[in-house]
Amino acid sequence: MNRVLGMLCTGLVIALAGCAFNVGKTRVDVAVKVDEQAIDATLDTAAARLKAELERRGLRVDVSPEADAVRVVSTTKAGDKFTVVLIRSRSAAGKEQTKARVEWEKSPDRELWLGLIVAIGGAALQAQR
Repeated sequence: MNRVLGMLCTGLVIALAGCAFNVGKTRVDVAVKVDEQAIDATLDTAAARLKAELERRGLRVDVSPEADAVRVVSTTKAGDKFTVVLIRSRSAAGKEQTKARVEWEKSPDRELWLGLIVAIGGAALQAQR
């Protein structure tokens, strides 16, 4: 019985990721880092692909390279400013990866963020072919 209850709770946590709800007088926040992803691409490839995707969407882009990171600042069509921070990292297998994190000035645009992750990840798949 405990195993079934545990699996049910796990399923609810996954299904309600990023949500908040009340259980009696207790507020439960379910947080998964949706705004942070690891991508199988080099830092340069990820930064170039991200810049191209933002420009394709008609957004203004400012790219600021740093030592092992790149900061990409842009603004949504609704006027909300955001920064994507790309950081060079290594996978458990020792392969170069890029960690991507988005910092929203106001309200997050999950649809835009997921589209950007798909676009950056697509570049990694094309590079492997």
